[in-house]
Parts: sequence; C-alpha cells; structure tokens
Amino acid sequence: MVENTASKPYYESPLAILVRGNVAERLTTRENAIAQTSLTIGMFDSPVLQKLTADMFPDNPKALVNNYFEMTKRPEIDMALWTFVQARAYARSRPGFTAVAPSDFGSPFLFAYFMPPGAGQIARYLDYWLNLKKTEGFSSEQEKQWMDGIQPGATIYRWCFIGSKPID
Repeated sequence: MVENTASKPYYESPLAILVRGNVAERLTTRENAIAQTSLTIGMFDSPVLQKLTADMFPDNPKALVNNYFEMTKRPEIDMALWTFVQARAYARSRPGFTAVAPSDFGSPFLFAYFMPPGAGQIARYLDYWLNLKKTEGFSSEQEKQWMDGIQPGATIYRWCFIGSKPID
C-alpha cells in the first residue's frame, strides 16, 4: 500500500475572522462572535470552509464568493473565516477591514507541504531541512519579513515611549 505523504507542519495560524472594522470589537471571543447572528458571512465554494462556517455559524446568512477580494465590492458581506495570517495581510492593504482572532476559537490551521504517494524519503529530508531552518532562526526571520512586514536589518522603535530605544 502506498502512503500519502505530507511534511510535518512548518507553520500554524489561528483561525480568524476577516471583518469590516465597524464590528470587530464585537468578535473578540468565540461566544461573542457566534452570538452575532445578523452578520453575513462570505465563504469560498470549498467543502472545508462551508462545513466549518455552517458548524460555527449555523444561524448566520451566508454568501459564496470566488475570492475575498469581492468583499470590497459587496457591502452586504460583513465577515469571512480565514487564517489569521491571511486575514491580517488582507486587512493591512484594505482600509475598513480588520483581522480578529477571537479567544477560544478552535485549533489552528496547520501549513505543510504535500507530496505524491511514495515520497517518504523526500518527506523525511524536507522535515529535517525544515527543522534545521527553524533551529538556525531562518524560519523566524522569514516570518518577521513576510508575515509581520519587518524588513531585514530594520530598526524597530517602540512608539509608546519618549526617547525609545531599538527593540532587539
């Protein structure tokens, strides 16, 4: 029997809500988010997202979207489920949207590389390489650059202190 092969997860992101900014403060906990039954949820035509959305928000109106870029043109859609890292990137470049990761909102999404059946040797090599990069600090640097928007070598100052010093 040939096995399906995937690497060990190299990244995890909490489940989040991409939401129009005017309702973000009402969605900071799972309980509060689920109580917002009047908000319309946009979702991809994906069996995973449709089931997740239906299970978490059974009473909310839903709208199918081809992609979340449609949300800027469809004011009837109030929010969408996504990973926090993706929702945050979207919100950074679109005024009026916010990424919210409610407390107690469930297990994180795991990111991994999928390979063809029978690629066990390659998967083991990839797992070793990913672990090596994590140990070297490479993964952390990549996350800072690509997820947090901090360019390599940039000096970061704390805005809330007068005469602030760079953060190490």
